[in-house]
Amino acid sequence: MNFSVVTYGCSINYANINKIVEHIKNMGLVYKNKNNTDYVIISSCSVRQNVINKLYSKLGKIKKSKIIIIGCIMNRKYIYKRFKCVKLITNKIRDILLFLNEKKNSNI
Repeated sequence: MNFSVVTYGCSINYANINKIVEHIKNMGLVYKNKNNTDYVIISSCSVRQNVINKLYSKLGKIKKSKIIIIGCIMNRKYIYKRFKCVKLITNKIRDILLFLNEKKNSNI
């Protein structure tokens, strides 16, 4: 399995994504800096409307990848309903690691 990352929002989002990438690489997943990976991890924030607009725009453009969103996200029900590619929304790195580990083990 492979993954890519996108970051929008505050400095915490940028700091967290580096930790997330290292943890996931340690699990054996391959980081790719391109589109059309198995998973796209989006670190975002819903404090500012322009960031929310960027998030929704990005979600509308991703066609084949499964999406994981981390950050302070409001309107989770709306996102899950509108964007079927979104598989997880959380504010905890641990949730992402558990989710991906489960998916990785189910592919064996």
